[in-house]
Amino acid sequence: MAAWPLGAVTAWRAAVVNGQVSSGQNVLITGIGGGVALLALQICIAKGASVYVTSGSQDKIQKAIALGAKGGVNYKDKKWPSQLGALLGKGRELDVVIDSGGGEIMMQTNKILKHGGRVVCYGMTASPKISFTMREVLKNQRLIGSTMGSHQDLVDATNFLAEHRIVPVISHVFEGLEGAEQGFETIKRGEQFGKVVVKISSDIGVPVKAKL
Repeated sequence: MAAWPLGAVTAWRAAVVNGQVSSGQNVLITGIGGGVALLALQICIAKGASVYVTSGSQDKIQKAIALGAKGGVNYKDKKWPSQLGALLGKGRELDVVIDSGGGEIMMQTNKILKHGGRVVCYGMTASPKISFTMREVLKNQRLIGSTMGSHQDLVDATNFLAEHRIVPVISHVFEGLEGAEQGFETIKRGEQFGKVVVKISSDIGVPVKAKL
């Protein structure tokens, strides 16, 4: 459960509260591999949506497909929006984009996001700024910011987890606080696929020597 609360409430608010993802919709989740993105993937699939992903790693895309994603594209390729359009198929568009990067996401998805489509952004891994042009305005496409969530969001997300038997994806488990640095390095290198967990011993009454 340590891998659930913060990531889940962030993913739930982005996908369900702000993105209003529902059955039959086409959803894009960017930057798959991160804990929030993967929880959003699991939630959207459980909602009955068709989910597509982006990643800089083909291996992560394949892992996402194994979890139920319909397909994915590598965001390092400048043509990824048109490649995603081909995956969607003729006449099909995205209903919702759940994004962790910011930057050019609005302009990149403009042609494959439906009129009135929603882009929900909860991070800025690409850039702290988001470009927005009249093309997006004229298609009534909406940019919605999303940050963590409320206590009720957490209750709703946890009830949904129990109902659909969602198990958070764990990438690495490091033992003790001394393993935390390894965890940070793993994230820094972008090697994780899921949550990075630091496990603190639950032993009670066992003497611990201070390290000076």
